[in-house]
Amino acid sequence: GFRIAETYDSDQLDFNVLKEEILNSTSSYLGIVREGEEIKKFISRLDEIGDKAKKLSGWFKFRLSSMVDVCLLMSKASLNRKESRGALIREDFPEEDENLVLNYVFRKGFDPYEVSIGK
Repeated sequence: GFRIAETYDSDQLDFNVLKEEILNSTSSYLGIVREGEEIKKFISRLDEIGDKAKKLSGWFKFRLSSMVDVCLLMSKASLNRKESRGALIREDFPEEDENLVLNYVFRKGFDPYEVSIGK
């Protein structure tokens, strides 16, 4: 069977404050226009928030840790992207890298929301 983790009311305030910070920061640092050094700052802050999440209880710990994990994945992927393409702009890499165009294949007759990735 499943056991529900104990949750302490005192954790709710910390959770709410940190959740708001993640929501606002994600919009700021991972919006349409991004910059490498700013993304690195956000990753550092997410690591700090992740450490705080480990000290929370039950649902608050799980939820905040999940948010941090998803934001870290998005941030690291964005930092790894060394070009501007489509609607996402890297201020420190304003041009498209033509060497990367082979990584995205859109095929006629396929659902436009299903993207094949390959070379």
